[in-house]
Amino acid sequence: MPFPSRLIVSLCVIGVLAGCGGTARKPVETQLPTRFAQVIFVPVPEMLAAAEQLLKEKGFSLEEEKDPGQRVTAWKESKGPDGTVEERYLVTGIAAGPGRSVVRAFLLKNGGGGFSRKRDVALEEALGARLKDAVWTGVASREGTWVPPPAEAVRDESFYLTRWRDEARCLRRVRGVAELLTPGLVMLIGEQLGSREAPAVVGDVVCEAAEAGHAVALGLSIPHEEQERIDRYLVSAGTPVDQDALLEGHFWRRPYQDGRSSRAVFDLIDRVRAMRELGLRVSLVAYDTEEARASERDAVLADVWLKRHAARPEEVLIVLAGNTHVRTVTGVPWDQDFTPMAHHLRSLPTLRVLELGYAPGKRWGCGLDNRSMLDCRIVGAIPDARVADHPGLSPYVRFYPSPTEEGYQGLLFVGPLTASFPALQPPVKAQVPVRALGPSSPPPRFQEPPKPPASRQSGGR
Repeated sequence: MPFPSRLIVSLCVIGVLAGCGGTARKPVETQLPTRFAQVIFVPVPEMLAAAEQLLKEKGFSLEEEKDPGQRVTAWKESKGPDGTVEERYLVTGIAAGPGRSVVRAFLLKNGGGGFSRKRDVALEEALGARLKDAVWTGVASREGTWVPPPAEAVRDESFYLTRWRDEARCLRRVRGVAELLTPGLVMLIGEQLGSREAPAVVGDVVCEAAEAGHAVALGLSIPHEEQERIDRYLVSAGTPVDQDALLEGHFWRRPYQDGRSSRAVFDLIDRVRAMRELGLRVSLVAYDTEEARASERDAVLADVWLKRHAARPEEVLIVLAGNTHVRTVTGVPWDQDFTPMAHHLRSLPTLRVLELGYAPGKRWGCGLDNRSMLDCRIVGAIPDARVADHPGLSPYVRFYPSPTEEGYQGLLFVGPLTASFPALQPPVKAQVPVRALGPSSPPPRFQEPPKPPASRQSGGR
Protein backbone atom coordinates (compact mmCIF):
# COMPACT_ATOMS: atom_id res chain seq x y z
CA MET A 1 0.00 0.00 0.00
CA PRO A 2 1.48 3.42 -0.91
CA PHE A 3 2.36 5.70 2.00
CA PRO A 4 -0.45 8.26 1.38
CA SER A 5 -3.05 5.47 1.48
CA ARG A 6 -1.71 4.19 4.83
CA LEU A 7 -1.90 7.73 6.19
CA ILE A 8 -5.52 8.08 5.10
CA VAL A 9 -6.44 4.76 6.75
CA SER A 10 -4.68 5.82 9.97
CA LEU A 11 -6.57 9.10 10.03
CA CYS A 12 -9.83 7.22 9.53
CA VAL A 13 -9.05 4.95 12.50
CA ILE A 14 -8.29 8.01 14.63
CA GLY A 15 -11.61 9.46 13.56
CA VAL A 16 -13.44 6.37 14.74
CA LEU A 17 -11.67 6.45 18.13
CA ALA A 18 -12.68 10.09 18.53
CA GLY A 19 -16.33 9.24 18.01
CA CYS A 20 -16.58 10.71 14.50
CA GLY A 21 -18.28 8.91 11.67
CA GLY A 22 -17.20 8.69 8.06
CA THR A 23 -20.35 10.28 6.66
CA ALA A 24 -21.34 13.92 6.68
CA ARG A 25 -22.57 15.11 10.06
CA LYS A 26 -26.10 16.28 10.56
CA PRO A 27 -26.50 19.73 12.13
CA VAL A 28 -26.66 19.41 15.92
CA GLU A 29 -29.17 21.44 17.88
CA THR A 30 -27.43 23.57 20.50
CA GLN A 31 -30.09 26.20 21.24
CA LEU A 32 -30.92 26.30 24.94
CA PRO A 33 -34.35 24.89 25.79
CA THR A 34 -37.23 27.21 26.71
CA ARG A 35 -36.81 26.58 30.45
CA PHE A 36 -33.61 28.65 30.17
CA ALA A 37 -35.47 31.63 28.74
CA GLN A 38 -34.23 34.04 31.44
CA VAL A 39 -30.50 34.22 30.72
CA ILE A 40 -28.46 36.64 32.84
CA PHE A 41 -25.55 38.30 31.07
CA VAL A 42 -22.95 37.69 33.78
CA PRO A 43 -20.83 34.55 34.42
CA VAL A 44 -21.83 32.00 37.05
CA PRO A 45 -19.38 33.13 39.81
CA GLU A 46 -20.63 36.71 39.61
CA MET A 47 -24.25 35.58 39.60
CA LEU A 48 -23.69 33.42 42.69
CA ALA A 49 -21.98 36.29 44.51
CA ALA A 50 -25.06 38.44 43.88
CA ALA A 51 -27.28 35.56 45.08
CA GLU A 52 -25.31 35.41 48.34
CA GLN A 53 -25.94 39.10 48.96
CA LEU A 54 -29.67 38.76 48.22
CA LEU A 55 -30.00 35.80 50.59
CA LYS A 56 -28.20 37.69 53.36
CA GLU A 57 -30.67 40.54 52.90
CA LYS A 58 -33.47 38.03 53.44
CA GLY A 59 -31.94 37.11 56.80
CA PHE A 60 -30.14 33.89 55.82
CA SER A 61 -26.50 33.11 56.52
CA LEU A 62 -24.42 31.17 54.02
CA GLU A 63 -22.82 27.83 54.79
CA GLU A 64 -19.21 27.41 53.78
CA GLU A 65 -19.48 25.78 50.38
CA LYS A 66 -16.69 24.60 48.11
CA ASP A 67 -18.98 23.59 45.24
CA PRO A 68 -18.27 26.03 42.37
CA GLY A 69 -21.85 25.94 41.09
CA GLN A 70 -24.07 25.93 44.19
CA ARG A 71 -24.68 28.05 47.28
CA VAL A 72 -26.66 26.90 50.31
CA THR A 73 -27.77 28.77 53.41
CA ALA A 74 -27.83 27.53 56.98
CA TRP A 75 -31.16 26.35 58.37
CA LYS A 76 -33.40 29.11 59.75
CA GLU A 77 -36.44 28.52 61.96
CA SER A 78 -39.83 29.96 60.97
CA LYS A 79 -43.44 29.51 62.01
CA GLY A 80 -45.83 27.65 59.74
CA PRO A 81 -49.30 26.04 59.85
CA ASP A 82 -47.70 22.81 61.10
CA GLY A 83 -45.71 24.59 63.81
CA THR A 84 -42.03 25.45 63.74
CA VAL A 85 -40.20 24.49 60.57
CA GLU A 86 -36.62 24.91 59.38
CA GLU A 87 -35.97 26.59 56.05
CA ARG A 88 -32.92 27.00 53.88
CA TYR A 89 -32.17 28.09 50.30
CA LEU A 90 -30.21 26.23 47.64
CA VAL A 91 -29.12 28.25 44.61
CA THR A 92 -27.62 26.59 41.54
CA GLY A 93 -25.81 28.46 38.77
CA ILE A 94 -25.85 27.14 35.20
CA ALA A 95 -23.45 28.41 32.54
CA ALA A 96 -25.47 29.19 29.42
CA GLY A 97 -22.49 30.35 27.36
CA PRO A 98 -19.49 32.68 27.65
CA GLY A 99 -20.37 35.30 30.26
CA ARG A 100 -23.99 34.11 30.50
CA SER A 101 -25.77 32.19 33.22
CA VAL A 102 -29.10 30.86 34.44
CA VAL A 103 -30.14 30.67 38.09
CA ARG A 104 -32.25 28.06 39.86
CA ALA A 105 -33.34 28.85 43.44
CA PHE A 106 -35.11 26.39 45.74
CA LEU A 107 -36.60 26.81 49.20
CA LEU A 108 -36.05 23.68 51.29
CA LYS A 109 -38.23 23.01 54.33
CA ASN A 110 -37.86 20.46 57.10
CA GLY A 111 -40.58 20.16 59.72
CA GLY A 112 -43.81 18.48 60.77
CA GLY A 113 -44.77 17.75 57.19
CA GLY A 114 -41.39 16.17 56.41
CA PHE A 115 -38.81 17.42 53.92
CA SER A 116 -39.92 19.46 50.90
CA ARG A 117 -38.27 21.35 48.06
CA LYS A 118 -39.99 24.10 46.04
CA ARG A 119 -38.58 26.30 43.33
CA ASP A 120 -38.65 30.01 44.22
CA VAL A 121 -39.22 31.74 40.88
CA ALA A 122 -39.73 35.11 42.60
CA LEU A 123 -36.21 34.97 44.03
CA GLU A 124 -34.80 34.04 40.61
CA GLU A 125 -36.59 36.99 38.99
CA ALA A 126 -35.41 39.38 41.71
CA LEU A 127 -31.83 38.25 41.23
CA GLY A 128 -32.15 38.55 37.45
CA ALA A 129 -33.52 42.10 37.70
CA ARG A 130 -30.73 43.12 40.11
CA LEU A 131 -28.00 41.79 37.84
CA LYS A 132 -29.49 43.36 34.72
CA ASP A 133 -29.42 46.73 36.48
CA ALA A 134 -25.86 46.10 37.63
CA VAL A 135 -24.68 45.29 34.10
CA TRP A 136 -26.48 48.34 32.71
CA THR A 137 -24.84 50.66 35.25
CA GLY A 138 -21.44 49.01 34.92
CA VAL A 139 -21.34 47.66 38.49
CA ALA A 140 -21.21 44.09 37.17
CA SER A 141 -19.07 43.01 34.26
CA ARG A 142 -20.03 40.84 31.33
CA GLU A 143 -16.57 39.30 31.41
CA GLY A 144 -15.61 36.23 33.42
CA THR A 145 -13.01 33.50 33.71
CA TRP A 146 -15.30 30.85 32.28
CA VAL A 147 -13.70 29.22 29.24
CA PRO A 148 -16.24 28.53 26.46
CA PRO A 149 -16.39 25.11 24.80
CA PRO A 150 -15.92 24.76 21.02
CA ALA A 151 -18.19 26.95 18.90
CA GLU A 152 -20.10 23.99 17.52
CA ALA A 153 -20.58 20.28 18.18
CA VAL A 154 -17.92 18.09 16.55
CA ARG A 155 -19.73 14.75 16.38
CA ASP A 156 -22.78 13.34 14.69
CA GLU A 157 -26.09 14.20 16.34
CA SER A 158 -26.75 10.56 17.31
CA PHE A 159 -23.69 10.57 19.60
CA TYR A 160 -24.93 13.09 22.15
CA LEU A 161 -26.88 12.60 25.35
CA THR A 162 -30.22 14.40 25.09
CA ARG A 163 -31.15 14.91 28.75
CA TRP A 164 -30.28 18.63 28.48
CA ARG A 165 -33.37 19.23 26.33
CA ASP A 166 -35.88 18.16 28.98
CA GLU A 167 -36.60 18.61 32.67
CA ALA A 168 -34.92 15.83 34.65
CA ARG A 169 -36.68 13.60 37.17
CA CYS A 170 -35.78 11.02 39.82
CA LEU A 171 -38.03 8.22 38.59
CA ARG A 172 -36.86 4.99 40.20
CA ARG A 173 -36.47 4.00 43.85
CA VAL A 174 -34.09 1.26 44.96
CA ARG A 175 -35.67 -1.03 47.56
CA GLY A 176 -33.87 -0.91 50.90
CA VAL A 177 -32.06 2.39 50.31
CA ALA A 178 -34.46 4.65 52.21
CA GLU A 179 -33.78 2.77 55.46
CA LEU A 180 -30.03 3.40 55.08
CA LEU A 181 -30.17 7.14 54.52
CA THR A 182 -28.79 8.90 57.57
CA PRO A 183 -26.54 11.98 57.75
CA GLY A 184 -22.90 11.00 57.31
CA LEU A 185 -23.57 7.66 55.59
CA VAL A 186 -20.50 6.35 53.73
CA MET A 187 -21.61 3.78 51.14
CA LEU A 188 -18.97 1.93 49.11
CA ILE A 189 -20.23 -0.01 46.09
CA GLY A 190 -17.91 -2.49 44.39
CA GLU A 191 -18.91 -2.92 40.78
CA GLN A 192 -18.23 -5.10 37.77
CA LEU A 193 -16.72 -2.57 35.37
CA GLY A 194 -18.22 -1.99 31.94
CA SER A 195 -21.96 -2.45 32.45
CA ARG A 196 -24.85 -0.07 31.85
CA GLU A 197 -26.70 -1.15 34.96
CA ALA A 198 -24.23 -0.42 37.77
CA PRO A 199 -23.83 3.32 36.99
CA ALA A 200 -27.57 3.63 36.29
CA VAL A 201 -28.66 2.14 39.62
CA VAL A 202 -26.00 4.06 41.53
CA GLY A 203 -27.46 7.19 39.94
CA ASP A 204 -30.87 6.15 41.29
CA VAL A 205 -29.38 5.77 44.78
CA VAL A 206 -27.77 9.23 44.59
CA CYS A 207 -30.99 10.83 43.37
CA GLU A 208 -33.04 9.17 46.12
CA ALA A 209 -30.61 10.30 48.81
CA ALA A 210 -30.58 13.88 47.54
CA GLU A 211 -34.37 14.02 47.23
CA ALA A 212 -34.58 12.96 50.87
CA GLY A 213 -32.80 16.21 51.73
CA HIS A 214 -29.21 15.04 52.13
CA ALA A 215 -26.14 16.69 50.67
CA VAL A 216 -24.58 13.93 48.56
CA ALA A 217 -21.11 13.44 47.11
CA LEU A 218 -20.79 10.79 44.40
CA GLY A 219 -17.28 9.38 44.00
CA LEU A 220 -16.21 8.00 40.63
CA SER A 221 -12.92 6.24 39.88
CA ILE A 222 -11.73 8.99 37.55
CA PRO A 223 -8.29 10.65 37.92
CA HIS A 224 -8.47 13.85 39.97
CA GLU A 225 -6.88 15.74 37.07
CA GLU A 226 -10.30 15.58 35.38
CA GLN A 227 -12.03 17.33 38.31
CA GLU A 228 -11.85 20.85 36.86
CA ARG A 229 -13.31 19.70 33.55
CA ILE A 230 -16.09 17.83 35.38
CA ASP A 231 -16.86 20.87 37.54
CA ARG A 232 -17.23 23.01 34.41
CA TYR A 233 -19.59 20.44 32.96
CA LEU A 234 -21.73 20.29 36.12
CA VAL A 235 -22.38 24.03 35.95
CA SER A 236 -23.11 23.91 32.21
CA ALA A 237 -26.43 23.37 30.46
CA GLY A 238 -25.14 19.99 29.20
CA THR A 239 -25.49 20.85 25.50
CA PRO A 240 -23.55 18.93 22.82
CA VAL A 241 -20.71 21.47 22.88
CA ASP A 242 -20.52 21.08 26.68
CA GLN A 243 -20.34 17.31 26.24
CA ASP A 244 -17.51 17.70 23.72
CA ALA A 245 -15.59 19.86 26.20
CA LEU A 246 -15.96 17.22 28.96
CA LEU A 247 -14.69 14.44 26.71
CA GLU A 248 -11.57 16.38 25.68
CA GLY A 249 -9.83 15.04 28.81
CA HIS A 250 -7.07 12.43 28.47
CA PHE A 251 -9.04 10.00 30.64
CA TRP A 252 -11.66 9.53 27.91
CA ARG A 253 -9.03 9.13 25.16
CA ARG A 254 -6.34 6.93 26.71
CA PRO A 255 -5.49 3.61 24.99
CA TYR A 256 -6.64 1.54 27.98
CA GLN A 257 -10.43 2.03 27.83
CA ASP A 258 -11.89 0.01 30.68
CA GLY A 259 -15.35 0.47 32.16
CA ARG A 260 -14.38 3.52 34.21
CA SER A 261 -14.74 5.64 31.06
CA SER A 262 -17.83 3.95 29.65
CA ARG A 263 -20.79 5.69 28.08
CA ALA A 264 -22.79 4.66 31.17
CA VAL A 265 -20.35 6.60 33.39
CA PHE A 266 -20.54 9.56 30.99
CA ASP A 267 -24.33 9.39 31.35
CA LEU A 268 -24.04 9.23 35.15
CA ILE A 269 -22.03 12.45 35.17
CA ASP A 270 -24.75 14.04 33.07
CA ARG A 271 -27.40 12.80 35.51
CA VAL A 272 -25.60 14.58 38.34
CA ARG A 273 -25.66 17.78 36.28
CA ALA A 274 -29.41 17.35 35.76
CA MET A 275 -30.02 16.61 39.46
CA ARG A 276 -28.42 19.91 40.37
CA GLU A 277 -30.74 21.71 37.99
CA LEU A 278 -33.61 20.09 39.91
CA GLY A 279 -32.41 21.77 43.10
CA LEU A 280 -30.62 18.75 44.53
CA ARG A 281 -27.40 19.21 46.45
CA VAL A 282 -25.11 16.75 44.68
CA SER A 283 -21.38 16.98 44.08
CA LEU A 284 -19.15 14.69 42.03
CA VAL A 285 -15.65 13.74 43.15
CA ALA A 286 -13.06 12.36 40.72
CA TYR A 287 -10.99 10.59 43.36
CA ASP A 288 -8.58 8.32 41.48
CA THR A 289 -4.87 8.86 40.90
CA GLU A 290 -2.38 7.76 38.27
CA GLU A 291 0.56 8.67 40.49
CA ALA A 292 0.57 5.60 42.77
CA ARG A 293 0.13 1.84 42.43
CA ALA A 294 -1.19 -1.10 44.47
CA SER A 295 -1.55 -0.50 48.23
CA GLU A 296 -0.04 2.97 48.00
CA ARG A 297 -2.71 3.97 45.51
CA ASP A 298 -5.54 2.65 47.68
CA ALA A 299 -4.19 4.54 50.68
CA VAL A 300 -4.33 7.74 48.63
CA LEU A 301 -7.91 6.99 47.57
CA ALA A 302 -8.98 6.33 51.14
CA ASP A 303 -7.42 9.59 52.28
CA VAL A 304 -9.72 11.50 49.90
CA TRP A 305 -12.77 10.16 51.73
CA LEU A 306 -11.38 10.36 55.25
CA LYS A 307 -10.62 14.06 54.76
CA ARG A 308 -13.95 14.78 53.09
CA HIS A 309 -15.93 13.00 55.79
CA ALA A 310 -14.04 14.87 58.51
CA ALA A 311 -14.69 18.23 56.80
CA ARG A 312 -18.37 17.51 56.02
CA PRO A 313 -19.59 14.96 58.57
CA GLU A 314 -23.27 15.34 57.56
CA GLU A 315 -22.69 14.69 53.86
CA VAL A 316 -23.72 11.33 52.39
CA LEU A 317 -20.83 9.75 50.47
CA ILE A 318 -21.63 7.22 47.75
CA VAL A 319 -18.46 5.80 46.22
CA LEU A 320 -18.37 3.58 43.14
CA ALA A 321 -15.20 1.52 42.72
CA GLY A 322 -13.88 -1.74 41.33
CA ASN A 323 -14.83 -4.53 43.72
CA THR A 324 -11.22 -5.17 44.82
CA HIS A 325 -10.98 -1.67 46.30
CA VAL A 326 -14.02 -2.03 48.58
CA ARG A 327 -12.75 -5.17 50.32
CA THR A 328 -12.21 -4.39 54.00
CA VAL A 329 -9.67 -7.20 54.51
CA THR A 330 -6.08 -7.20 53.32
CA GLY A 331 -4.61 -9.55 50.74
CA VAL A 332 -5.74 -10.71 47.31
CA PRO A 333 -4.67 -13.83 45.35
CA TRP A 334 -2.05 -11.91 43.35
CA ASP A 335 -0.71 -9.82 46.29
CA GLN A 336 -1.00 -11.09 49.86
CA ASP A 337 0.11 -7.69 51.21
CA PHE A 338 -2.41 -5.63 49.26
CA THR A 339 -4.38 -3.21 51.48
CA PRO A 340 -7.63 -2.03 49.82
CA MET A 341 -9.16 1.43 50.09
CA ALA A 342 -12.06 0.19 52.25
CA HIS A 343 -9.67 -1.27 54.84
CA HIS A 344 -8.55 2.26 55.70
CA LEU A 345 -12.17 3.36 56.21
CA ARG A 346 -13.21 0.62 58.66
CA SER A 347 -13.17 3.00 61.63
CA LEU A 348 -16.06 5.04 60.21
CA PRO A 349 -19.19 3.95 62.14
CA THR A 350 -21.49 4.80 59.22
CA LEU A 351 -19.52 2.73 56.67
CA ARG A 352 -21.62 0.37 54.54
CA VAL A 353 -19.80 -1.84 52.02
CA LEU A 354 -21.80 -3.46 49.22
CA GLU A 355 -20.76 -5.71 46.37
CA LEU A 356 -22.69 -5.84 43.12
CA GLY A 357 -25.53 -8.31 42.77
CA TYR A 358 -26.70 -9.13 39.25
CA ALA A 359 -28.14 -11.68 36.87
CA PRO A 360 -26.07 -13.23 34.05
CA GLY A 361 -25.28 -10.97 31.14
CA LYS A 362 -22.39 -9.22 29.43
CA ARG A 363 -20.12 -6.25 30.02
CA TRP A 364 -17.11 -4.47 28.51
CA GLY A 365 -13.96 -6.03 29.99
CA CYS A 366 -10.21 -5.92 29.50
CA GLY A 367 -7.74 -8.78 29.88
CA LEU A 368 -4.50 -10.18 28.46
CA ASP A 369 -4.47 -12.39 25.38
CA ASN A 370 -1.87 -15.12 24.76
CA ARG A 371 0.55 -12.51 23.35
CA SER A 372 0.34 -10.41 26.55
CA MET A 373 -1.55 -7.72 24.66
CA LEU A 374 -4.33 -5.91 26.48
CA ASP A 375 -7.54 -7.12 24.90
CA CYS A 376 -10.72 -5.11 25.50
CA ARG A 377 -14.00 -6.57 24.33
CA ILE A 378 -17.52 -7.62 25.35
CA VAL A 379 -17.18 -10.48 27.84
CA GLY A 380 -19.55 -12.69 29.76
CA ALA A 381 -20.66 -11.71 33.28
CA ILE A 382 -21.61 -14.77 35.31
CA PRO A 383 -22.37 -14.03 38.98
CA ASP A 384 -21.36 -16.17 41.92
CA ALA A 385 -24.30 -17.81 43.67
CA ARG A 386 -24.01 -15.36 46.56
CA VAL A 387 -24.79 -12.31 44.42
CA ALA A 388 -27.06 -13.88 41.79
CA ASP A 389 -30.82 -13.34 41.68
CA HIS A 390 -33.78 -13.47 39.30
CA PRO A 391 -33.30 -11.21 36.24
CA GLY A 392 -36.84 -9.84 36.49
CA LEU A 393 -36.39 -8.28 39.93
CA SER A 394 -36.14 -4.53 40.39
CA PRO A 395 -32.98 -3.11 42.02
CA TYR A 396 -32.62 -3.57 45.77
CA VAL A 397 -30.15 -3.50 48.66
CA ARG A 398 -29.80 -6.58 50.88
CA PHE A 399 -27.46 -7.14 53.83
CA TYR A 400 -25.86 -10.46 54.77
CA PRO A 401 -26.24 -11.98 58.26
CA SER A 402 -22.50 -11.35 58.69
CA PRO A 403 -19.77 -9.88 56.46
CA THR A 404 -18.18 -12.10 53.82
CA GLU A 405 -14.55 -13.19 54.00
CA GLU A 406 -13.73 -10.19 51.77
CA GLY A 407 -15.55 -7.85 54.15
CA TYR A 408 -18.63 -7.11 52.03
CA GLN A 409 -21.64 -6.41 54.26
CA GLY A 410 -24.31 -6.84 51.60
CA LEU A 411 -25.13 -6.31 47.95
CA LEU A 412 -26.76 -3.87 45.55
CA PHE A 413 -28.72 -5.89 43.00
CA VAL A 414 -28.98 -4.24 39.56
CA GLY A 415 -30.48 -6.97 37.34
CA PRO A 416 -28.97 -8.56 34.20
CA LEU A 417 -25.81 -6.83 33.00
CA THR A 418 -25.48 -5.41 29.49
CA ALA A 419 -22.24 -4.05 28.07
CA SER A 420 -21.48 -0.35 27.99
CA PHE A 421 -18.83 0.60 25.43
CA PRO A 422 -16.26 3.32 26.12
CA ALA A 423 -17.82 6.77 25.81
CA LEU A 424 -15.66 7.47 22.77
CA GLN A 425 -16.49 4.10 21.29
CA PRO A 426 -13.56 2.18 19.75
CA PRO A 427 -13.90 -0.73 17.33
CA VAL A 428 -15.70 -3.76 18.78
CA LYS A 429 -12.36 -5.24 19.79
CA ALA A 430 -9.41 -3.11 20.94
CA GLN A 431 -5.87 -4.28 21.64
CA VAL A 432 -3.03 -2.24 23.14
CA PRO A 433 0.33 -3.26 24.64
CA VAL A 434 0.23 -4.15 28.31
CA ARG A 435 2.74 -1.38 29.07
CA ALA A 436 -0.20 1.04 28.68
CA LEU A 437 -1.65 -0.49 31.83
CA GLY A 438 -1.38 0.98 35.27
CA PRO A 439 -3.93 -0.90 37.42
CA SER A 440 -3.38 -2.07 40.95
CA SER A 441 -4.46 -5.58 39.99
CA PRO A 442 -3.49 -7.53 36.88
CA PRO A 443 -6.26 -8.20 34.36
CA PRO A 444 -7.11 -11.82 33.54
CA ARG A 445 -5.29 -13.60 30.75
CA PHE A 446 -7.65 -14.37 27.89
CA GLN A 447 -7.30 -17.67 26.08
CA GLU A 448 -7.72 -18.27 22.37
CA PRO A 449 -10.43 -18.75 21.40
CA PRO A 450 -11.56 -16.35 24.15
CA LYS A 451 -13.84 -17.63 26.86
CA PRO A 452 -15.97 -15.25 28.94
CA PRO A 453 -13.84 -14.66 32.05
CA ALA A 454 -15.30 -14.99 35.52
CA SER A 455 -16.89 -11.64 36.22
CA ARG A 456 -14.81 -10.98 39.33
CA GLN A 457 -11.48 -11.36 37.56
CA SER A 458 -11.25 -8.01 35.76
CA GLY A 459 -13.62 -5.97 37.91
CA GLY A 460 -11.01 -4.88 40.40
CA ARG A 461 -9.54 -1.88 38.61
